[in-house]
Amino acid sequence: MVHIQESHDILQNFKHMPMKMVIIESRFSANNTYDLVKNRKFTLACMRDCFMRGEAPYASHVIYAHTHILDDFIASERALGMHAGFLWGNFGTLTVVYEDLGVSEGMIMGIDHAKSVGRAIEYRKLGFVPNVSEEEVELEEKVIKNQRELLEIIKKEIHPKQNMCLTQVLNKKD
Repeated sequence: MVHIQESHDILQNFKHMPMKMVIIESRFSANNTYDLVKNRKFTLACMRDCFMRGEAPYASHVIYAHTHILDDFIASERALGMHAGFLWGNFGTLTVVYEDLGVSEGMIMGIDHAKSVGRAIEYRKLGFVPNVSEEEVELEEKVIKNQRELLEIIKKEIHPKQNMCLTQVLNKKD
């Protein structure tokens, strides 16, 4: 794996390269699998756009929802991911709002949070809306099913006696 060592060597050059830490606001959640795939592909394009501008992008929806670490279709888990994103976002220096697919309520909440902490906001358009095939939709539905099954197994392994869900954890009083 030559590329691994080569990437480590290149990293030494990057250590001195300043990068603006940016928080990405883009449409992600959706009411159907087609739009979910479109929004995910768009958000990944937004991240790539930031890298090409010399920025270090952060998109909590890619980390938490896209990976299905949290279930975006369960309100308490979606809210938990957004809250975690806002906390990590406090380290960013700029919020970048990608408007091509419109501005969702979740994006407005991110914009409002950026304003409340005094972080600069920049609006951008990629001029790109991803195409989505039926095969991609079918594959995403299989991935979602598999990830939900995996999460159920993880819940049982981590909390076998309590059978806890995140809603119970969030409402727990210490």
